[in-house]
Amino acid sequence: MAKVLVFQHVKVEPQGLLSMFLRKHNIRVRYVNFSRQSNPDINISKYDGLVVLGGAMSAYDDDNYPHLAVERKFIKQALDYNIPILGICLGAQLLAQVLGAKVKRHVKREIGWYELSSCPSIVDDPLFFDLKDNQKVFQWHTDTFDIPKDAKLLATGYGCHNQIFNYNNVAWGMQCHLEVDDVLINRWLSSEHYLKELEDSFGLSFVDQIKADTSECLPLSQVYAKKLFHRFIEYIDTKKQRKD
Repeated sequence: MAKVLVFQHVKVEPQGLLSMFLRKHNIRVRYVNFSRQSNPDINISKYDGLVVLGGAMSAYDDDNYPHLAVERKFIKQALDYNIPILGICLGAQLLAQVLGAKVKRHVKREIGWYELSSCPSIVDDPLFFDLKDNQKVFQWHTDTFDIPKDAKLLATGYGCHNQIFNYNNVAWGMQCHLEVDDVLINRWLSSEHYLKELEDSFGLSFVDQIKADTSECLPLSQVYAKKLFHRFIEYIDTKKQRKD
């Protein structure tokens, strides 16, 4: 039975849709919530996969969140052991940092539903290969990452260019939130901290627009996300079988 490590940063950003596939495949999961446990005792070599979720903090704010340096250490170890990694939003930014790329404040926040465009390299990607041009995905971020050296850019956005990358067919970072469902989006729209971000950039009236866009865009996003997460878990299983 495969074992997967999941890094969580804030209570309001759990796994969403991904949790269903971990249960379906009988994956043994260890959750580490860094808001509660800043320096956990982890032997990365015992795990077959790593998922790093999103969070409200910036990846470069080590002064206020010293656990970020701890996470980067574990991500580096996972890369050294060739363990599949999926980084989501903040998780993608931390992965990019470990791979030597810069994470920085973007010119504007992306909150809500935005279109992605696939790059030519995506057709050979084992996870994201069937992402369609103009696929609308949910975003909630202030920062952006450069593409690491030797990584492949798989998808871009109009407002925030760098969206999804693949490093060596073992680690994937995605700025967008393909794990969202109705419950997760409504949780963010009810969070005082997240609403303040939304109000500062778009005004609180934008909540109604997000809800309307969610009704239209979420079903297709979930169809793609379910296939993606299924492939990621199968990829972990396949690598484990080869290792065993």
